Amino acid sequence: MNISVSNYWKIQLIGWTSAALYWGISGFVLSDYFIWEMGLLDFIFDIAIGIALTHLYRNFAIRKGWHKLNLKKLIPRIILSVLVLSVLYTVAIVVKLYLIRLLVLKSMTLSFSAFFKSTQLQVFITGTRLMSVWLLAYHLYHYSRLELETVKENARLSLIIKEAQLQNLSTQLNPHFFSIL
Repeated sequence: MNISVSNYWKIQLIGWTSAALYWGISGFVLSDYFIWEMGLLDFIFDIAIGIALTHLYRNFAIRKGWHKLNLKKLIPRIILSVLVLSVLYTVAIVVKLYLIRLLVLKSMTLSFSAFFKSTQLQVFITGTRLMSVWLLAYHLYHYSRLELETVKENARLSLIIKEAQLQNLSTQLNPHFFSIL
C-alpha cells in the first residue's frame, strides 16, 4: 500500500514542527530548569494547534473562494483573518500552557485569569507573527499558481493564433499552386 502525502500536509508538518522545535530549544537553552514532560507536551500541542487553526482557515478560504480574489479584495480579508487567528491562537495556547502546567506541576500558584493576563500579550504577538507569515505564504503560493496558469493559458492561446495564421496563409497559397498546374 503506497500512501501519498500532499505537499500541503508536508509543509504544514515541517513548518509547525520547526516552529515547535524552535520554541522547545529556546525554552531548554534559556531556562534554568527545563521539565521534559512539559516540553514534550508543549511540542505536541503546539504542532496540533498550529495545524488545526491554519487548516480550518484553509478550508474556510477555499469555501469562500479567497484563493481566486485579486489582491485589492484579498488584503483586507487577510488582515482580518490574521487578527481572528491570532486571538484564537492566543486562547488555545494560553489554555494549553495552563493545563499542561497544572497537569505536570500538579499545582498552579496563579488562577487561570491571572495566568491569562500575564501571558496573553506575548502569546498574541507570537500568534500574529506566525499567522501573518502562514497566511502570506499560503496566499502567495496560490497567487503564483494562478499567475503560472495565466501564463500557460496565454502561451496556449498565442500558439493557437499562430497556427490559425499559418493555416490561413496556407489556404491563400494553395489556390495559386493549383492554377499553375
